[in-house]
Order: sequence, then structure tokens, then C-alpha cells
Amino acid sequence: AGGSESDNWALKAAAECFKDKGNHIITTKIEHHAILHTCEWLEKHGYEVTYLDVDSNGLVDIDEFCAAIKDTTIIASIMYANNEIGTIEPIKELGAAAHSKGVIFHTDAVQAFAHIPVNVKDMNIDMLSASGHKFHGP
Repeated sequence: AGGSESDNWALKAAAECFKDKGNHIITTKIEHHAILHTCEWLEKHGYEVTYLDVDSNGLVDIDEFCAAIKDTTIIASIMYANNEIGTIEPIKELGAAAHSKGVIFHTDAVQAFAHIPVNVKDMNIDMLSASGHKFHGP
């Protein structure tokens, strides 16, 4: 579907465009399969992926996120609203942390886009995945 392809292209495009900077990607263990499968594919092609744990509410710990960033980190991808448990991640803060280290920030906002206000500039989002079928699009 559109959201899955958007996730796939966001990660692969960032990996290809910034391969001279590094080969490290950060995500979580509870991402949508579109992110997880793409990360697995990237690992098979020489990229290193850190899969962050989440707390009992499904939230990413900002300190753990910051600690995971390396000099070789090129992109971090954290889902805005989880499609299974409904957790809404602190995207603005995660994006700011990524930017403070020169890391591109992507969010899979497929579940959030039509239901929660999204402002990519204010929320420190460089790349956002959405899918038209979630808000009556084709």
C-alpha cells in the first residue's frame, strides 16, 4: 500500500543519499512491518540498524534514543502513532534530538495523519509517510 511504499522509499533513499556520511539507522522494535522489513533488507546490504526497546506503554525513551545516535547515524525512523497499541510518540522531541546530531528524522504517520495535527516544520520531521486511503483518498 501507499504507506508501506512511502516507508520503504524514505529509508532506502536516505541510506543511498547519505551513504558517504554513514551506514547506521535507528528505529524501534515495534515499528510497522514496512519499516522493519526495509531495515532487515538494509542490514543485508551493509547497513547497521539499532532497534530500540520501548517502555510498558510503548514509548521510546528519549535518553536511550540520544545514546543510540552515532557519528555514522544517517536516519532515525519512529512511528508517530502505533497501529496496534495506539501509543503516540514524542515526535517533536525525538526529531529535535535527531537534528541536534545531524540525523535525518522520519516518521511513519499513517495512523496519525488524519487524526492528530501534524506540522512537519514545528515537529522537526524531515520525512513523513502517510497513506491516502486513511483519509478517503485513492
